[in-house]
Amino acid sequence: MEEPENKNGVAVEIWTDGACVPNPGRGGWAAIIEFGGEKNEIVGTERDTTSNRMEMMAAICAIESLPFIPKKILLHSDSQYLCNGFSRWRHKWKSNGWKMSKKRNASEPKNVDLWKALDRLAQGIEIELVWLRGHNGHVENERVDKLSLKAALDNASAAMKEFWMRQSWQRRKADPNNPRITRRARWETASK
Repeated sequence: MEEPENKNGVAVEIWTDGACVPNPGRGGWAAIIEFGGEKNEIVGTERDTTSNRMEMMAAICAIESLPFIPKKILLHSDSQYLCNGFSRWRHKWKSNGWKMSKKRNASEPKNVDLWKALDRLAQGIEIELVWLRGHNGHVENERVDKLSLKAALDNASAAMKEFWMRQSWQRRKADPNNPRITRRARWETASK
């Protein structure tokens, strides 16, 4: 596929965001991808994660979803962790063998698996990360913020329902004569 250019002279422009409810906990990420005059939205979730991981997953999944390998990507994020990590820290970590320093007992950076994935995706592509102040009225940034938060909340809501059903069943098994539990069980049966 031939590379189309948008109004900023790049083939692809991406806006990303991630959320976690609570942090750490259930997460969601979202991205808006613009190329060829069209904007597409992608959204995803993960179970046990952090907000920083969701910010990174949004960028990774957006780049992976492209139907072609562009020469340049302009990626907008309100995450200083993602922007600084990709633009400033990643090269040093990589030269240190994906360690925080050259010391023998140095630790790996947090989320090293995702940093390696982003680094692999960046090979042969010029990726410019642009930091945006969050909740500052930027249309696409506000949209991905809402999408990622909704994904995280829906994910957390499903987890709470699952948790409640497990707890309810365990309490019923433990004390089948408890009137509060039997009323709940009758209500659940009546509503089916």
